[in-house]
Amino acid sequence: MNALAKPDITIEDFEASNIEAERFDHEAHVYMGWLYVREYELTEALSRFDAGLKRLVTKLGAESKYHATLT
Repeated sequence: MNALAKPDITIEDFEASNIEAERFDHEAHVYMGWLYVREYELTEALSRFDAGLKRLVTKLGAESKYHATLT
């Protein structure tokens, strides 16, 4: 299995904001970005990842942690 693999976290879960805060650490954040660039063309990957991240941080009440430039 690939060292980056976190099979319990999927794009579908991310886009539906079905990831608990304690599971979405820095490693999971980087992993999701990696999944997106593997699955979609760069422009779509960036757009979908950004939208998913905004939804997730809003659901988790952590909007202050979102920073588009850093992401």
